[in-house]
Amino acid sequence: ADRLSVVDKSLYETLEHVQKTLSFSRNHDTLTRLINRDTFLDQMQRALRHARAKHTQHAVLYLNVDQFKLVNEVYDRVHGDQVLFEFARLLAQLHGRKSSSARLDSDSFAVLLLDRNMEQAVHVAEKIRHDIEASSVDIEGENIAFTVSIGVAPIREHSPEVAEILDSARTAMHHAKEQGRNRVVPYIEDQTAASTYTQEKQRVRRDLEQAVATDRFVLQAQPIRQTRNSGEAAESLHYELLLGISNKDGTLASPASFIASAERYGFMTLVDRWVVREAFLWISQLMDAQKVVPSLSINLSGMSVTDDSFMDYLFEQISEYGVGTSRVCFEITETGTISNLVKAADFVRAFRNIGCKFSIHDFGTGLASHNYLRTLPVDYVKIDGSF
Repeated sequence: ADRLSVVDKSLYETLEHVQKTLSFSRNHDTLTRLINRDTFLDQMQRALRHARAKHTQHAVLYLNVDQFKLVNEVYDRVHGDQVLFEFARLLAQLHGRKSSSARLDSDSFAVLLLDRNMEQAVHVAEKIRHDIEASSVDIEGENIAFTVSIGVAPIREHSPEVAEILDSARTAMHHAKEQGRNRVVPYIEDQTAASTYTQEKQRVRRDLEQAVATDRFVLQAQPIRQTRNSGEAAESLHYELLLGISNKDGTLASPASFIASAERYGFMTLVDRWVVREAFLWISQLMDAQKVVPSLSINLSGMSVTDDSFMDYLFEQISEYGVGTSRVCFEITETGTISNLVKAADFVRAFRNIGCKFSIHDFGTGLASHNYLRTLPVDYVKIDGSF
């Protein structure tokens, strides 16, 4: 048994190493070892969700090495890569904590600054610009100095989607180029965007409250079955609850666009509260009728899992309806909890202590997935198709 456990551990460590290697190459630029564009956009998306949920401010810097083509023309691509590698190394050192840097394309980079307003972000950008200007790269015994143009854009509660935010920072960077290079230019927001955001947020809130009040939301139970017979009963009494929304003609529609709006404007906890209440009411009715109570998987948003008031609400609902917690499994998305891993772990532990089970949905879509398994004491994982 001891030998088997050693073998199992060795196999796990080997698989973990392979997964980490594949994950790193998938998410990082091979030359600079900075994260790549797709991974950076994922991080921006989490920052945007945080800004909308917590009313915080972040910022993104878009950097372009000035006249980089001349380096390739005067020297060669190998030396050009040397400049890019040194630039990336300096960049990773200069922007400080609560931030990350990425290579977007050949000579363009980006930095995500968390918990910084525009004034603070511009200050960081100026320091980066100054320190890079003061540095140089040795190419064949010659010190080659280079400069950088930087555009700065905010990530706020009313900001548009991440691709547009990054494009705003890129636009500001081009203005820096036009003004003579080697400078920092902040993006000037359209003030109507904030007003439009507020109006749209109010509309989504009204639509959500109306959908709840008029019983337009519907829960559908999708059976979860074993893929092969393990000697247990063929008919599994385990269901995943899926949310639907009824049209005016009574037909059911996917709530995808509605949910996307609720996530954008920070209202997913309202949706999750409705789902939990209806699910527990159904369980209570089955118990009162002395019918068999199935095991249920209930999806929770990352926003709810990290909301203290939702934790209190969930405890209250379990107590009020007398739900048998061993029959409840909460599904949380890996990508939804990644930016609040500590609070997510506290949430999971609190409800596992009273008998609930947990699963991670979309496992493998985030970075360092095995670290989540160490931190989040879940019972099941649902492997994402892209993993």
